[in-house]
Amino acid sequence: MGEAAIYVTGNTVELGNWGTTFSSAVGPMLAPNYPSWFLNVSVPACTTIQYKYIDIQSDGNVIWEPGSNHYYNVPCSGTGYVNDTW
Repeated sequence: MGEAAIYVTGNTVELGNWGTTFSSAVGPMLAPNYPSWFLNVSVPACTTIQYKYIDIQSDGNVIWEPGSNHYYNVPCSGTGYVNDTW
């Protein structure tokens, strides 16, 4: 994806309520070990969230990760971890 600016957007306020702009989606993700990307995000405990990865290009065009939404059951305490592939 070259100069990709990968963000996360999803169904909670913390994930931008499916926003697709630089100011509404969460990110950009960090890639110090490219092609692996990471991002720390706080989300509500004890809930199931939905999310997708998006590439927000410099002109504002958005490329959505293909396929179905990701689902994650957020733990009620402690730190959770998600490892996805795009």
